[in-house]
Amino acid sequence: MEIKTYQANDLLLLRRNVMRPGMESFEDVMYNKDDHPSAIHLGVEKDGKIIACVSAYEEYNPDLPNQTHYRFRALCVDENYRMQGIARKLFDRLIEEVINKGAQAIWFTARTHLIKFYNSFGFIEYGEEFLIPNSCMHIKMYKVIK
Repeated sequence: MEIKTYQANDLLLLRRNVMRPGMESFEDVMYNKDDHPSAIHLGVEKDGKIIACVSAYEEYNPDLPNQTHYRFRALCVDENYRMQGIARKLFDRLIEEVINKGAQAIWFTARTHLIKFYNSFGFIEYGEEFLIPNSCMHIKMYKVIK
């Protein structure tokens, strides 16, 4: 499995199909910092089709210590390729990439049913659970890089 770098627009179809199935618009899966200079977009292809992706960019979070924070977004794996370790490999790679860029803390909002997956990387949940419209319950998670 080869992890490659992409542009955000390359990932929109998978993001929409996984995170907002049944919706026609890409609006809910386009983020304001997708084209930011700090943005990183990683993915995995199979037979010319992107089957998994994840993104990150520098975004300060006042809830966290230190100054250089990266926010992770849109970890998606096509339903036909789940439970094969692809998400874990993508997430490991993204953590490595942002640490190499100087991240002192990483944060994101997680679907609550995936908390244990993210805990396995050392991320801790904080705050109250909340509903993202057209999605499901989420919670904020973070990890301070030493």
